[in-house]
Amino acid sequence: MSKQEAVYTLMVISHTNSPTISWQLPLRRVKFIGFSLAALACICLILTFNYCQARRAARELQNLTFEFQEQQQQLLAIAKQAADLEQEIIAVRELDETVRDIMNLAPRATSSSLEIQPQIALASVARLPGVSRGGLSTTIIRTEQGLQTVRELLPTSKNTLETLTKDIAKQQAKERATPSIWPTYGRITSSYGYRLSPFGYGRQFHAGIDIGAPRGTPIYATADGTVSFAGFQSGYGYVVYINHGYGYTTVYAHMSKLGSRSGQQVKRGDVIGYVGSSGLSTGPHLHYEVRVNGKTVNPLPYIGR
Repeated sequence: MSKQEAVYTLMVISHTNSPTISWQLPLRRVKFIGFSLAALACICLILTFNYCQARRAARELQNLTFEFQEQQQQLLAIAKQAADLEQEIIAVRELDETVRDIMNLAPRATSSSLEIQPQIALASVARLPGVSRGGLSTTIIRTEQGLQTVRELLPTSKNTLETLTKDIAKQQAKERATPSIWPTYGRITSSYGYRLSPFGYGRQFHAGIDIGAPRGTPIYATADGTVSFAGFQSGYGYVVYINHGYGYTTVYAHMSKLGSRSGQQVKRGDVIGYVGSSGLSTGPHLHYEVRVNGKTVNPLPYIGR
């Protein structure tokens, strides 16, 4: 006689007048249902776990996206700062070249590190595959610190070069305004200082030097300046006064013909007249004076410097 399979009854009892519902289930079916429910529970747990992981990953991805966008904005801001600094660096280079040209120095050797465009360098850093999140943030911070350092140093360097350029320009202007060449070709026939008057007036002070030369020999401005007077003056004959600035004035007297006019700007070496014997003179020559702050000085130290 075979052993009968156990049967289980599942009843649903209503608390109202509704009829009771029951199901009779063999053991095999009960086991199947139990295993099915257990499997379903496991699947639900796995799905729930995966869902939570996906939510966490989505939040992490969103945070990474925000962080990436923020870093991208930082990189763009740094690139703009770098571009602005590059313009300032170019200005400083131009000033440096100006100073070197003025001082006749050799051009600065090109440095490869200075020729790299900052924005290109930053873009290259951002594209590096090996740069981690933390590494990129560190790179951004260090780059900003480096730009700040350059930003702080540039004004000082620029101001120094600008001041040096102005000082050199002033020095050059003073050099151009300082008498430094022979006013005409010839030989000195009378020196600066006391001498016997060639007209028999006894001993008198000669305020310049006389340079003997044939009539019509060109007379040259000995420095840059402005002709303050060009005309006839008693004793000096046809004479030219040049105001050079910086306290310097030169006088060219006894000309046969004027080669410049009052108010004219002249450069060192420009022809301003021609040797003659006008005024109180014993023969063709140039009477040349150098005055410093209104007082005559010996012209010899200012000739052929």
